Amino acid sequence: MRKGCFLALVLAGAGVSGTACGRPLRSGVLIDAYRAADCVGPTFARGVKPPTRGWDTRIAIAGGSAAIVEGADMVSGDIRLRYEPDREEIVAVDPGDYISPHDVRLNRSRDRLYVKARGAAAGVWQQTWLYEYDLLNRREVRRNRVHPDALPPECPMPKQRWTRALPM
Repeated sequence: MRKGCFLALVLAGAGVSGTACGRPLRSGVLIDAYRAADCVGPTFARGVKPPTRGWDTRIAIAGGSAAIVEGADMVSGDIRLRYEPDREEIVAVDPGDYISPHDVRLNRSRDRLYVKARGAAAGVWQQTWLYEYDLLNRREVRRNRVHPDALPPECPMPKQRWTRALPM
């Protein structure tokens, strides 16, 4: 057994989930769906310094409802959904320690949310994960480790307005 697979089994026994042993996907239905989805525009996460990529965006969902997508690209970061009008808050994607959300997309039917997360699994191995979340049934549909080169560029951040302090 490879060292990485053995450690993954030990971590799984300790409650850390994921399939670190398999090869990352380079193509497939999940990658195609993510590629075809529209960006949920990132912004600067509220209350996080230094300025960090994040989301605090209202999205329209199929069937006429809406939700707020919230999250930040940071250690132990996750993607939460706050549904309207019932205000129910759900953690849609929680990639775990050292892997954080980097990109969020919504399909054109407005019933699926896709999240790309990447980082150092167990603080050691660089991994990229792709998640699919069903917005109508409020549950994760699937997740797979993917090869980062198989994915399109991440949605662009807005330009930050820097102000230069004037000498006194």
